[in-house]
Amino acid sequence: MKNVEIRGSYISGLPTNKNEFDVYKVTFDNEFLKIEKIYLFKPKTPEIYKIDISKIISVELVNETNIESKNKSVIGRGITGGLLFGPAGLILGGLSGTGTKSKTVIKEILNVSYYGINENDIKTILFDVSNTILGKNKFINEFKKENKTNEIGEIIL
Repeated sequence: MKNVEIRGSYISGLPTNKNEFDVYKVTFDNEFLKIEKIYLFKPKTPEIYKIDISKIISVELVNETNIESKNKSVIGRGITGGLLFGPAGLILGGLSGTGTKSKTVIKEILNVSYYGINENDIKTILFDVSNTILGKNKFINEFKKENKTNEIGEIIL
């Protein structure tokens, strides 16, 4: 088995209340999917969660698209225009600051679904892996390969 991991910011699904900015490392071996909190300073008792591989339903990347709108600053653009080009720049800079700017943001979410107490108790853990540059697809592909997962996420026993 190759040493493969993915890191992401916690979103939801762990059994206790966690800070949304906490970063976790997700790894796996033949027995468990392991979720471990990453600390700046090593604690006395690290925070580690293990899910038996046989309980995993799917591990996948999901895209979430948001459109963020931001108001343009009339005053800021007017002052900048005025400093650069005088009174005419003040007016034109102020006029260019009306309206809103919008930007599409695509978040990549690591979705880990697993059975809790029984097959009717399905749980999900989510991590934002948008800022993870390398290894996202490698982690998913290795997990599926090692655990004989088919294309729709089912583990073949």
